[in-house]
Amino acid sequence: MINNITMENIACYKEKTVLNDLRELNIIYGLNGSGKTTLSNFFYIHTKEYSQDNFYKDCKIGNLDKDNEILVYNQKFINENFFETNTQKGIFTLSTNNKDKLEEIDKIKNEINKIETQLSENKNNLSKFKEESIDLHNKIVKKIWEIKTKYEKDIVFEKFLEQRNNKEKFFNFFINIKVDNEDKNISLDQLNKQVQLFDNNTNTITPLPKIEDSFSEIETSLIMAKEIIGRENSSIGSFINELKNSDWVYQGFQKYINHDSDKCPFCQKSTLTQEFIDSLNLFFDDSYKKDLELLYNFYNTYSNNLTYLEDIKKTFFDNEIINKENTFFNSFSELLKNLQINLGKIKEKLQTPSIKIELIKNKECISDLNKIIENTNLKIEDYNKKIGNKKLELENLKNKFWKYLKIKYNDDLDKYEKEKNENNKILNSLQNEILSLNEIKNKLGNEINILNSELKNIESTIEEINKNLISLGISSFKISKCVEKKEEYELTRENIKKEDNIFKTLSEGEKTIISFLYFMELCKNSSEKKKIIVIDDPISSLSHIFIFNISQFIKNFISSLPKNYEQIFILTHSLYFLHELAKFKKINFNYYRIENKKSGSIFSKIEKNKIQNEYQSYWEIIKDKEYPNILIGNCMRNILECFFGFIMKKNLDETFNSKNEYNPFYRFINRESHYDPVNIYDFKEYDYATLKIYFKDIFERNGFIDHYEIMMGGE
Repeated sequence: MINNITMENIACYKEKTVLNDLRELNIIYGLNGSGKTTLSNFFYIHTKEYSQDNFYKDCKIGNLDKDNEILVYNQKFINENFFETNTQKGIFTLSTNNKDKLEEIDKIKNEINKIETQLSENKNNLSKFKEESIDLHNKIVKKIWEIKTKYEKDIVFEKFLEQRNNKEKFFNFFINIKVDNEDKNISLDQLNKQVQLFDNNTNTITPLPKIEDSFSEIETSLIMAKEIIGRENSSIGSFINELKNSDWVYQGFQKYINHDSDKCPFCQKSTLTQEFIDSLNLFFDDSYKKDLELLYNFYNTYSNNLTYLEDIKKTFFDNEIINKENTFFNSFSELLKNLQINLGKIKEKLQTPSIKIELIKNKECISDLNKIIENTNLKIEDYNKKIGNKKLELENLKNKFWKYLKIKYNDDLDKYEKEKNENNKILNSLQNEILSLNEIKNKLGNEINILNSELKNIESTIEEINKNLISLGISSFKISKCVEKKEEYELTRENIKKEDNIFKTLSEGEKTIISFLYFMELCKNSSEKKKIIVIDDPISSLSHIFIFNISQFIKNFISSLPKNYEQIFILTHSLYFLHELAKFKKINFNYYRIENKKSGSIFSKIEKNKIQNEYQSYWEIIKDKEYPNILIGNCMRNILECFFGFIMKKNLDETFNSKNEYNPFYRFINRESHYDPVNIYDFKEYDYATLKIYFKDIFERNGFIDHYEIMMGGE
């Protein structure tokens, strides 16, 4: 790859200047007259049998391989290939070895036909298995859709199917439901009850009261096993105890004996003496009375607590949570039964204090019931929390509902996944085989393309150039194969005689386009050597639309070039073209400028972020004292036309007509841009300092002196 170019003592390159740091793509900008053509012609002489001539004796191309093939597009190329003959030689000429290559092409085409047969069979099978996959998918989607039809009218679960009206979306939602092992215990009946519980209830549940154990103390009291009798050492005590009827005596003594009368309540005779009454009082002393009082209190307490439990029985039985506990109600009913039995025994002892009784012990039963109540209250607390956050709880139940269904249909989904995977294996195998066959087919096709390119055939070139002409919007002429010389082709155009030089009838822009398209085809179809391409201003005399299209052609052209194209040089005078090329990002490239100073043209590298537009460049030339005066008039005219005509929409005719002293300046800037054959050299010795004064005065007179000073860098 070329690493530097030295230009010296040739045309505008008066002194030595070196173009360094060259890359794969090198874009060189310079105004007309700066030395671009001289540089491209230096490359062009290397395309000939000689590699140097006396004009370029001091110029050098660094690191140029002698085996490099250089392809140059410039005016010399156009002249040699288009102006000198009415027909253009084809890129290839016919050869005697075409027969062997055609036979090889036919052989490869037969292989391609076999591959296409196999491809057709594989594609048919692929289509068949794709249809089976679709049917398989539709079946499982229909199966899962049964959920929708089954539960959408269910008064409990219908709310969980809201906004599930698309079969495919429903299926995708369903297969993405995640389930865990614990989800296998979900019961639909329980879900139903829980959902209804939330739907039908909005109030919290009052916690259950604890059963106070006021029975155990009485049930274990020693008095129950005590024989409550009178005082034995009294005068009448031994007789009563011997008869064992102290209970009967006490009842009669308490109910029937009148302490203010001596009559016996039974015989109505005056047999009751004070001594007898005192004996009875002595027998039934305070100890006896205290025992009876305690026993009576026990009875009342036991009875009251039993009544309380019977009263709150409904509280337990109406509770929606505890009524699910069969153990509680069995135990609670047993407790009430035992308490009633105990109360009867206590009552019996009150009636006959001398008997011994043993009460049923209910402490353990009460403790067990309280544990159930405690657990139930925890559930009630949890329930109340859920009622307080009903929306979240319903969402949890909804998730459980879908998990239950996912488990229910899991076998169907597993079967579908298995069949789908088997089908996909076959599909992937067929697709890979089709891909492989296509790769082989493409490879064979590339071999045919290579063989075709080796054929001395110009038809593909003709076709490509004509196609590019149409894509550029040019249909007024085309390229056709020569009838007389099949290895050549010619330009054809309506209303132009064949014997005329049709190329010379084209506009300058048309000549540029057809010659450049021809050059691109020449580059594509040249030898396998390492190549260097040089393109000198392929957009001369073209409108901006064509400049854009040509820039796109070049970028596509560069992208499609094989690896043996190792370096490209593009020279241009157009900043618009330069900016379009700058958008190309697929290759390593640098920008350079050729500047025509008084001391001669020099090369300089341009940073990518400092590329100016044309308007800025004209100002740079005016304020750079090193530029030749011959360029200044053209730059001044372009600046005035751009700023006042296009930007400010202001006509300068009034300014020029208002002062006669502007007339020479007006004449100069136009003559310098548009020569006529009369007095061409009249203005070459003009006072350029005076011109700059006029130039500045026009901006100041029209109120734009600030713009002038900014563009001149504060001059």
